Amino acid sequence: MMSKKRGKIVHKSIGLDGGVKIIDVDMTRYLYLGSDAVQSAMSLSDPVALSLSYTRAMMSFLLFSEAPRTSLVLGLGGGSLVRFLRHHFPTCKIDAVEQRPDIVRLAKAYFQIRPGPELSIHVADAGEFLNHPNARASEGYDVIFVDTYDNAGLSDSVLGYAFFTHCRRLLSNRGTIVVNLWGSQRGSYETALHHLSDNFMDQVLCLPVLSKGNVIALGTTTAVATRQLKRLKPKARELQTRYDLEFPRFARDLQKYNRHRWLTSLIKRF
Repeated sequence: MMSKKRGKIVHKSIGLDGGVKIIDVDMTRYLYLGSDAVQSAMSLSDPVALSLSYTRAMMSFLLFSEAPRTSLVLGLGGGSLVRFLRHHFPTCKIDAVEQRPDIVRLAKAYFQIRPGPELSIHVADAGEFLNHPNARASEGYDVIFVDTYDNAGLSDSVLGYAFFTHCRRLLSNRGTIVVNLWGSQRGSYETALHHLSDNFMDQVLCLPVLSKGNVIALGTTTAVATRQLKRLKPKARELQTRYDLEFPRFARDLQKYNRHRWLTSLIKRF
């Protein structure tokens, strides 16, 4: 996350869950939720681009997956992941879940998020949505993104064992869960990694975000052997060309930080 920048305030409000500010700095629009940490960012000249490094790192799942047919985004915020998915995978069916109705309204008004045949937006707690998923979930999601933060940190519902059990159940047989974690929040970080490991049979990879506190955790439904990480270079170059993201670095860092694929080792590394 980034500290608050000075610029033009285009929206300011206070809701039940704290204050909200939207600030334009040069050609970038930033969303803040009750703190000085950036929650979301959008380039006004290229809204589809992933402006924040952690959102780019969340796309590293493509190194192990084909183009997603269905996706679940837990934590809409400013809609960066949704805009990227809709642009690059126009036939992908997307469920986006956001607890705060005011954030949904702002995403539509200021961040170019529009529901459509392929996008359904649900105002609900992420954990409650997983307990009572909609009909689309019966198809199984090819990717589930978890980015549920508020001004206090990672949402409590994400820290329960049952949360990741439900995620595992809702993934397709080619699915991946992608979780944005804060390595500096040791309690929630270690708890989430343990629950992920238990539910995904130790098939968990960790990708630290360069020069940031974020760590992206990926849980796969099929095992990824260490030797497979060494063979990612050609696919990483292809994905970099296609999506203009730093996939070669993702591949190198995944290999570097996951040489020993045991959870205890992963926790000690960060």
